[in-house]
Order: sequence, then structure tokens, then C-alpha cells
Amino acid sequence: MSNPETSPRITEAEETYHNLDMDALPPDLQRNSRYYYYLSVYPGLKQMEELAEDKLPTLPETVNSAYVHTPYCTGVCNFCSYFLTTVREEDTSPVASYLETVKSEVLQRSQETDLDISYIYFGGGTPSLIPPKALESFFSFMDEHDVLSPTRFGTLELHPEFFQDRQRAQEFINVLKANGIGRVSLGFQSSDESVLSDTNRRHGTNFLGEAVDFLKQNDMMVSLDLIYGLPGLSTKQWEQTLEDAVACNPDSIATYFLFVNPGTVMHTQVQRGEIVLPPHQEIQIQHIMAQKVLEEYGFYELPSDFYARVDGDPTDFTQNTLPSDGASLPLGAGSYGFYDNTQFFNQFSLAKYRERISKGESPIWRGHRFEGQEGAHRDMMFSVKNSPYIDRDLFEAKYGVDPAIMFEDKLNRLTRYDLVTVDDTSRRITLTPKGRLCNEEIACQFEIPGLQNNVPANASPSERKKLDKHHFAPLYSILGSAATRDDNPA
Repeated sequence: MSNPETSPRITEAEETYHNLDMDALPPDLQRNSRYYYYLSVYPGLKQMEELAEDKLPTLPETVNSAYVHTPYCTGVCNFCSYFLTTVREEDTSPVASYLETVKSEVLQRSQETDLDISYIYFGGGTPSLIPPKALESFFSFMDEHDVLSPTRFGTLELHPEFFQDRQRAQEFINVLKANGIGRVSLGFQSSDESVLSDTNRRHGTNFLGEAVDFLKQNDMMVSLDLIYGLPGLSTKQWEQTLEDAVACNPDSIATYFLFVNPGTVMHTQVQRGEIVLPPHQEIQIQHIMAQKVLEEYGFYELPSDFYARVDGDPTDFTQNTLPSDGASLPLGAGSYGFYDNTQFFNQFSLAKYRERISKGESPIWRGHRFEGQEGAHRDMMFSVKNSPYIDRDLFEAKYGVDPAIMFEDKLNRLTRYDLVTVDDTSRRITLTPKGRLCNEEIACQFEIPGLQNNVPANASPSERKKLDKHHFAPLYSILGSAATRDDNPA
């Protein structure tokens, strides 16, 4: 009698897991929700310092990329650790008011540099809670002050509740289309209704097909977000989630692994034993299934956990710049950015953010300037995460040393586990198929050594709580140091 929880794809994913010998990976290379870090900013908030006026990063002559953080949601998902506050769907006036403050920040930044934004990303929180008239006013303001490039393109995150009021949704999409925002990212997460309910997701699953059709009819590019490794999500249900996502014919699909940060409801549930997080094997089998199912339907992984149908040969993609060569302007409370060799966050307080802007002061709160060879660590981390390979010549031209030499011990260890290849002919460092399954864990191997937390001794309990919840940093070091573990091959 066949197991209803098994399918040919699940069996194939299980075989792949065992053939890759994933069980042999040491703890700091195994996927674990309590220690996992989705690399988007480095270092973490607690490792940064409060930036006084004389330590603020200097904007480059021109800025082409911006991130607008909208810290509002209709509720807080149990796993969410992002900076936000809640509003009611029927009263989004606080969101409109907030956007007026962001306008003032834009004006301040435009006086410091040439803003020629060709790519703008609206994240959150839930930016689709912005009232359509307020969003139109924001774009008009940006155009009046010559902030947006005529050829701009952008992305905005949509929440599932957005589609409940189709008239408002149409008005909102019309504003996006008229202002060069041609792509939306829709947080679907799972086809399992009970998992959605248990994590306070505030939506069902039967909206998806009509929602994507509506967006496609409006000529929007659509990306779907899915989460694997959720408590209670069976591998069979994950397979169904992937099938449901593909059936809608999105342009791209991003799969995320669940991370459980301190300060979240789910972290408390785990500590109390109310829920049990799935083990490494189950997590990675779901991960492998995402690769196999999405590649089966013509999606290509670019480079890890993000899948799209692409023109041309994806293997021809090249790394032309290092991550630190780019500049991203953060706009709004809780937003993060990078320029002038500095990673930083704006204020994680709506009141302090408004106060700073009203006084004409910088909203930047905490940051870290990369000194000397520290930048090499960040570039290795983000190249592993976001690039098809690491160009050793490109790296050496900037830092004066081949990364294969600078990080020889780390790369030798990763090579022993068949996670990377270091090629002297192509001058590339590349993740293996096995390495693609733990790219975030590999990236975190290149952390700056000895970087300490920098929490003020006089920090209030509420400030410490805020720093803990929004730390956003790898925690694998808790699992033990590679230098003290005996993980050499027998």
C-alpha cells in the first residue's frame, strides 16, 4: 500500500539528499531555523554603532537605486521580525502621513547628491497599504524634483488582502503602471490553510489564480514568495504549494527558508515547546524539491533560491562588479542601505524618524564602516549569496589578493565537503550543486572575524529588546567554531 505522503518527486528528492551526503555536514553548515540568516544586510544591528554626525557615510555623486521601507501591516505574522506597526485595512491614513515624511527625506537627500533613481523597490511591511492617491502624490513629488530617471523600473511588494477590494486594487495598479513600477512581489507563502492560520497569515489560498490573472491583465511582471521549513508543513503539502505557484504562470518565484529570530511570536512558541521546528533533513528535502519542480517547469535558479524564466543561456552570466561597488539609498524608518563602504540602518522608531527629518537631520541610526580588508569579507559573503560565481581576478584587482589565498583555510574546508570548487583555469570560485543547498550558511563562513556586539551600556530595556529582535545577523558561531571542531575527513 502506497504512502499518501510520498510521490515520485519526494522519493527523488530524498535520494538526492542522501546521495549528496547532506547528513555529513557539520552544524554550522546545516540549515537550522534558530541560527539561519537570510543575508540581506551585514553586519547585524547590534554589531553596528550609533553614527554621530561626523561619522555619517558620504553619498556618492549619483545614486541610481533606492529602497523605500513601508513599516505598516494589517497584523504581524508569527515569524516576522521586521520593523513595522499595525494599521486597519479600512484606515490607512497613518501610511499616507508617513509617506509625506519620506518625501521630506527625499528632498534632503536630493540636496546632498544627484538622485537619478532608475530602480526603486518598495518593501515593508506592506507597501500595498499605501492609499492610491498618496502613492500618486509621492511619484508626482519625485518627478517634480527630478529624482526618478525617465527610464526607471521598480518593484513593489503586495499583500494577499490587497485583492479583496478589486476597485482599490485597480486604482493602485494604475498608479504603478503610470509611474514605471512594472513588477510586483506577492507573498503567497503556502497552500496549506492550517499552516497559514497557525502563523497568523490573515489570508487563505483560493485567491491566487485570479490575483495573478488580474496582475497579468494589467501587464505586471509577477513574482511569488514561498516559504519552506514552516512548522507543520509536510513535504507533500510543499509539493502542492509549488504546483499551485507554477500553475499561475508567474514570471519568477522566490523560495525562502524560515528563520526564527528572538522577539518573534514563533521564537517564544519554540522556547516554550509549543511548536517543533522541522529537522535539517526534512528542510533540505523540501529545498531540493523546489529546485527540481521549478526547473522541471522551465525556471532557472539565479543564483540561489530565486527562480525565473530567462532569455539566453543563463550559464553565460558574468560577475562584472563586486557587491561593495554598488550604492543603495534607504528611504523611510527601518530602511537599510549601503554606500561609502558603510552598511547602515535608518531609525527603528517612527517618532524618532519623523523628529530627525523635521529638524533637517539625517535619519541614519546605526551603521558599520568597512575598514581595510573588512570589505573583502562582505564581498565574499554577498558574492556567494547573489552571484553565479566569484571572479578571483575582479576580487584581486580591488583588494590586492586572490580570495583563494586570503580565504584558503575556509575554502579548503568547504571543498572537503564538496560545497565549492576553486578553479585556477577559469579563475572562479563556484558553488557546487550541494553548495547551492546551503549558500547562506557558506556565505556566513566569511564573516569578519572577532566582530563584537556594540550595544550601549546605558541602553534601555526597550532599546535592547529592539536590537535583539531586529539584529539580522548570522548566529552559526553559537554552534561552535570551525577552528575547534574536528571536521577533517577520516
